[in-house]
Amino acid sequence: MAALLDRVTDLLHGSGGVAVVEGEPGSGKSRLLEEIRTHAERAGARCFRGSGDPDGHAVAYKPLLEALLTGPDPILDPAALRPMTAPDQRFWLLLELQERLELASRATPLVVLIDDVQWCDPATLNALEILPDRLADQAVLWILATRPIQRTAAIAGRPVVRLAPLDEEAVAQLAADVLAAPAAPAVLELARRTEGRPLLLVELLRGMAEEGTVVVRDGTARLVDEHTIPRRFQASVKHRLDRLSAPAKRSLQVAVVLGRSFTVAELAELLDVTPAELIEPLDEAIAADFLLDAGRALAFRHDLIREAIGATLPATVRDALRRQAIDIRLNHGGSPTAVATALSQTAVSGDRRAIALLREAAAELAATAPVTAATLSRRALDLAGPAGPDRPVLVGETVLLLLQAGRATEAKSLADTALGGLLPPEEEARLRLTVARLCGQYSWAEAVRQSRIGAALPGISASTRARMLAMQALSLAAYGDVPGTVRVADEALRTARSAGDGVAESSALFDQSVVHFFKDDWGRAAALQKEAEATADRSGVSRSVWVQESCWTALLMSAVGDVEGALRVSTAGIGDASEHGHAGALCLWAMHRCRILLDAGRLADARAEGEGALAMSEDLGIGAVDALVRYSLGVVAVRTGDEEGIHRCIADAERMMAYEAPAMQRIGAWLAAQAADAAGDPVRALELTAAGRADFGALPVSLANPADPADELAYARIALRAGDRDAAAAAVAVTERRARANPQFPLLTAIAAHGRALVDGDPYGMARSADLLAACERPLVRAAGAEDAGAALAGVDRRRGVALLTDALELYAEAGAELDASRVRDRLRSLGAGGQRTGAPRPGGGWAALSESELRVVRLVAEGATNRQVAQQLVLSPHTVNNHLRHVYAKLDVSSRVELTRIALSHDLGEHIS
Repeated sequence: MAALLDRVTDLLHGSGGVAVVEGEPGSGKSRLLEEIRTHAERAGARCFRGSGDPDGHAVAYKPLLEALLTGPDPILDPAALRPMTAPDQRFWLLLELQERLELASRATPLVVLIDDVQWCDPATLNALEILPDRLADQAVLWILATRPIQRTAAIAGRPVVRLAPLDEEAVAQLAADVLAAPAAPAVLELARRTEGRPLLLVELLRGMAEEGTVVVRDGTARLVDEHTIPRRFQASVKHRLDRLSAPAKRSLQVAVVLGRSFTVAELAELLDVTPAELIEPLDEAIAADFLLDAGRALAFRHDLIREAIGATLPATVRDALRRQAIDIRLNHGGSPTAVATALSQTAVSGDRRAIALLREAAAELAATAPVTAATLSRRALDLAGPAGPDRPVLVGETVLLLLQAGRATEAKSLADTALGGLLPPEEEARLRLTVARLCGQYSWAEAVRQSRIGAALPGISASTRARMLAMQALSLAAYGDVPGTVRVADEALRTARSAGDGVAESSALFDQSVVHFFKDDWGRAAALQKEAEATADRSGVSRSVWVQESCWTALLMSAVGDVEGALRVSTAGIGDASEHGHAGALCLWAMHRCRILLDAGRLADARAEGEGALAMSEDLGIGAVDALVRYSLGVVAVRTGDEEGIHRCIADAERMMAYEAPAMQRIGAWLAAQAADAAGDPVRALELTAAGRADFGALPVSLANPADPADELAYARIALRAGDRDAAAAAVAVTERRARANPQFPLLTAIAAHGRALVDGDPYGMARSADLLAACERPLVRAAGAEDAGAALAGVDRRRGVALLTDALELYAEAGAELDASRVRDRLRSLGAGGQRTGAPRPGGGWAALSESELRVVRLVAEGATNRQVAQQLVLSPHTVNNHLRHVYAKLDVSSRVELTRIALSHDLGEHIS
């Protein structure tokens, strides 16, 4: 009590957080939560309470919504929530919950108590893992009670209050309370066998008193017969049950199958009696402390009591009653999800109604609880049997749900064993197309395989075949099979145009754009992408579906040097996805914007955007496409000298190098090479890129992380530091070939000129190319060019060399590339010019450490905007706002919005924000 009341006191001073109450069944967790609730409400907090339900495991968010939607002062308006069947519902619901809690906590501190976390559905567990962290700076205290089972992510690492068994003194006190007299040693010896659990102890003592095996003599509670052995808990409950009248006993036994709580009408229908006939039996059960009156329903006093009563029924009778109870629940307005758990446990093979209900429940849960939906669909498939009429469509539904739930291996196995030949070829091809798109989230190789099988099916329409080929080309591009991409993309375009399918043609044109990018024909790639977009618009392709293709436009623009244009396109994409509620699109745009921000030299913004995108990808279950953002975050960590980030970068690189896709292996190797070079080991860096150099030149070629034209320069520098001039020259030759093929892009021309001067050791050539680079929108590329030229000129023209190095230092410092800036400072100091212009590194903490983007977020937060409102005004994802604030808190050493606002008000933000 003291530990939890301390947390309530902290809450009243503006500090929220999480506490976990852990104890065995019957140890008093629920009672403790109720006591804390009473104290918190008296102190002025608003409290909300929900509970996991062993029979409600399939109902998404039930405990959380039960807490926040019910009671005299609910925090949520059900009408304001998006329909539970809407796409990406889980993502948007969490944002809605976060904002409502955030707003409510500003008026009054909040306490959210969730009991029986061990029985919460997967969606609730996910919310209990995410929301407390997102609301860590708000006056919201979460108290979660659970049995000591294997820790879920929702409670792992949280502060725990453990309800240990009652000690001997407490057992004696409780015994004296129940028996109305101090207990004799023999009674206490028996009491110790309850393992110090209050519920079992009280049940034992009351049972002994009712049976007359303990009496009070001489002011002490004594055993009548000291050889009496106390009943086990279930036997004790059965004994008390047997003391009831037959109607009361029967009512309780049957009520067990209705769940933890039930209505009188449901019980009456199951017993085939009128509600009036249940008045006396239920009053008797309440008086005997088996049931509680919960307002509109009755509830068992404790789950252990309900389980013990259920054990008095034969299993076959109990299952038959449970199946009957399901129909009654449905007749009384219950949803398929509410009865899905019981239905999956009681249905028998061939039960068509059960199969239909499980399918309906799985469809309802697909958007919010894909893991549960997949389990229910798999159970329906098992009930349908190998010859069931529902089997073909069930196989397709189950494969897709398994993929959405992240059970890729199981989905692949089911598709391989059950899909082939089960459906008409056209239907199978369309299903495999959907499967291939979903497979792209975890395995491009599997996406290639599924689209290849679908395209080869006999008798399918030319239109469907064209779409399968376009998907195959996209998958091959991400996989890193350049020759395969070229071959299939050509076939896809021919087939689409022959079929007159604009949708397939737009996808095939996108594939052609990627192919020409791989061929270094970037002008043609851009033209084909514009043609693809125009074709998609004419064909009515939804932008929510054509996201990957739209993101490619922004990446192309950034690659050829139009970074500001690329940022405008990606920002518009984020705004459009947010406005239309397309969470998957929002995540993809954020991932791509992270890479573009890296190109723009806005490293702090790239980090916040990338970390937010990864958080979104975890919420949405998006997997393999995160290579783009993990690569970008790794480069940011290397350039900023972030040691923790570099450790993550190396781990990410190692994971990518272990992937099946060659492109991923090369991306990982190039990332690891940059980390190795930054650590002072260019030889190791060169070794890491050896495999990629043998296949496609120096650097990786893949849609998963498109080529940066400046990377060849970075590679050439590494090679020169490692003493391999031939490798450096080969990389520069790539830049020259690319520049000749694309003379309309000045960035490529400047990079090629600088690379040639670098390899030739021509300081004046480097200075001239540095002037060319100065006109480009790539600050870090400009800085590196100025550094190369300054270092080369320092020995022959000190004044000009120092000026170029100082320019490089300013660019690095402005970008936040502290590792690079530190290197240039050292060089300037060695030349006796360390004090010129930008000499000191940017502070790591304090107000001056905040970036412009962070200051914009702080300004809006100080004005009272929620994270979601900040995201809308700045056209960011809410996750990106979360990360900006996390970095702000770390720099200012604060932990709440109250503290942040106080500091912000002491500064004139207008002076800091352009």
